[in-house]
Amino acid sequence: MPTIRNQIETLFANLGRWVFRRRYPTLVGVLVLMVGLMAQIGTLQMDTSNDAFYHPDDPAKVAYDKFRDRFGKDDHILIMLKPEKVFDVAFIQTLKTLREEIEQKVPFVREVTALDNVRHTQGRGDELIVGDLLEVIPDTPQKMDAFRQMVLNNPFYVDYLISGDGRYTALDLEPVAVTRDLSGFFAGSTRAGDPNDGLHYLSTVEYRQMMAALDPILARYRRAGMVIHLGGMPVVTDRLTQAVEQVMTDLTPVAVSLNILFLALLFRRISGVVYPILIVILTIIATLGAMAWLRFPINLVTSILPTLMTVVGVADAVHILSSFYREHARNGGNREHAISHAMGQNGLAILMTSITTAVGLASFAAADMAPMTQLGIAAPIGIGLAFLFTITLLPALIAIFPMKVGKVVTAKPRVVDRLLIWIADVSCRRYRMVLGVSGVLFLVALGGIMQLQLSHNALRWFPESSSVRGDVQAVDAAMGGTIPLEVVLDTGEPHGLFDPELMRTLDRVEESVHRHGDETVAIGRVNVLSTIIKESNRALHANQQQHYVVPDNRPLIAQEMLLFEMGGGDDLAKMVSKENAMTRMTIMLPFVDAMKLKPVVQEIRAEMKHLFPHMKTTLTGLGPMIVETMHDVLTTMVKSYAIALMGITALMLLLIGRVRIGLFSMIPNLLPIIMVMGVMGWMGLPFDFSNMLAGSVAIGLVVDDTIHFFHTFRRNFEQMGEVQAAVRETLLTTGRALFITSAVLAAGFAVAMFVDLRSTANFGVITASAVLLALLADFFMAPALMMLSLKQAPK
Repeated sequence: MPTIRNQIETLFANLGRWVFRRRYPTLVGVLVLMVGLMAQIGTLQMDTSNDAFYHPDDPAKVAYDKFRDRFGKDDHILIMLKPEKVFDVAFIQTLKTLREEIEQKVPFVREVTALDNVRHTQGRGDELIVGDLLEVIPDTPQKMDAFRQMVLNNPFYVDYLISGDGRYTALDLEPVAVTRDLSGFFAGSTRAGDPNDGLHYLSTVEYRQMMAALDPILARYRRAGMVIHLGGMPVVTDRLTQAVEQVMTDLTPVAVSLNILFLALLFRRISGVVYPILIVILTIIATLGAMAWLRFPINLVTSILPTLMTVVGVADAVHILSSFYREHARNGGNREHAISHAMGQNGLAILMTSITTAVGLASFAAADMAPMTQLGIAAPIGIGLAFLFTITLLPALIAIFPMKVGKVVTAKPRVVDRLLIWIADVSCRRYRMVLGVSGVLFLVALGGIMQLQLSHNALRWFPESSSVRGDVQAVDAAMGGTIPLEVVLDTGEPHGLFDPELMRTLDRVEESVHRHGDETVAIGRVNVLSTIIKESNRALHANQQQHYVVPDNRPLIAQEMLLFEMGGGDDLAKMVSKENAMTRMTIMLPFVDAMKLKPVVQEIRAEMKHLFPHMKTTLTGLGPMIVETMHDVLTTMVKSYAIALMGITALMLLLIGRVRIGLFSMIPNLLPIIMVMGVMGWMGLPFDFSNMLAGSVAIGLVVDDTIHFFHTFRRNFEQMGEVQAAVRETLLTTGRALFITSAVLAAGFAVAMFVDLRSTANFGVITASAVLLALLADFFMAPALMMLSLKQAPK
């Protein structure tokens, strides 16, 4: 094993010399690679929609796509208004004007429903008519009061377009389910005559256009004094998109600026700042270009890549440049020898850190969730590009531009040296105490881990003061929910919906479903086919309320459905399949934690099977999809943690060459992750999607310091034969670079704590804490473990 390591180190040394002598062809090669990767970067898109979480062949998405193809869009935009008085002539006219303006100016709108144009089913003689509720706005107090009573007494309107107390009203903006991408037509890639070519479900792009048109309209009404709240997944998706874009815009320059500051403090050279930053910029652009080639969008997960590439790119360059400047000053200015020496000393270590970090993130590639799969592919590509640019671009730039011979200057080096020597002595002489303290911290952290609560609530990612969070909560409170749970009932036979017994069971669904709600998840409105049947039956019986019931006659049910459709009612087409074999039921749920939704969804699923034992029932829509998302996250994390840890352990054994020491070396990698999770538990922080992701990313990052420590320690121990001396020399050389790279990593992630998007902020704080704890573990715990493993008495 030592021979193999020596050969690899020699290979890197020769590579540094080879690139130094062929600097210009190397630069041309890098340029060609960049041009190729950037060719498609203009096609890169942002997608924070719910669809982005699923692979195209995911069973949950396949079922959801079939639902949308058959019944249309389920996730609507709800615009809730709170006027001084809902049932007022002036306000009703304002409501109508607002609705008409939205229909005219907002794209991708299928229909906007409000109190003035909602369906009104009535009978005139033998004729069934389905028209708008208000053909003429009531112009007297008596007529307006009658209108108010009619609205509040209609169960279809309450908690849909009017709150139960009559103080709020809403507009239901239903988007189209699919739209056509015309770019392929103009590019000549669509097939003439194919009606489905270019069609796709609405995505973040269309939601952004919708909200960009809707927001100015509503802003004008708000300025006039109208209280308006927006709810629905398209709204949350658009606000998340804007937040992610803002985070990427804000964080990337801040992370780069911090890197510049740390690099300037470390090297005190222009080249020591410019070269690493150039590598970072190229890595970020190249990674985004690779994503564009792979047709990966920027989403809630992959949005961390620019920050991740920034800190990883700098870390590789710092180790090479630290050794280079030291050797450059030592040999009197021979740049070729210095870069060859630096590459030989550090090439294997940065290769192993790149591999381990890539392995930690590549474990996501087999994830059940599409964004995590994309991260598991794109992140290793970016890490590989950062490594490639480091070992090629650095020697080439060093060869091209002249450099003064000097000594690396650090702030107060004597103080730093004394601190590192003290750490080495304490960790070796008092290794039992160090390990004992570590054990106590481990037990305390385990106690915190037991307190962790699983969570998944995208609204919590916004600040409590954010308008979107307040709006959605207000709509939920007044209207009973903004998240639809769709139940598709398949009778298995044409015209099976005409069965009176089935229709009576449907009529009992609302009462049955509401039993499964609680204080946390209050189930809202339930929209079922039987409502249309009862409205039609009442209308055909001279509009008498006692006939607001389901007929017990199959031919009559069939006739009423036909008459409803012929009378102008298009709502039936949104609720039944063409052959009258399938119907949908919509159950509105509040936008709450997915872990609280999960038992309710499971109970509703069981209730549907109980009510309709001989029929196929499918739960789909946003409610079940959100629950499925959380389940997929948990499954993915368990697999990715296991894969990452096994892969990293194998690489550590390969690098160190001794099984006992290799296994011991994993302890400083695991303890920081366990401690961070423990602190989260004791502080009551939720163990949600972003925090789980932080743990997996941190596993790949914290191992870097351990690799550099053991790589240098092994060499020093083989030369000196004494643990304490080897630890001293390791910390005095590699220790400085470890400190600055850890500071760069921690600072690069910690800047995220200042952004408004809490998912990103938590991710940054958790990852930064893990990196700093990993540094402490490598400075104190790793030497103590070597003293224990190699059984040497302290001096």
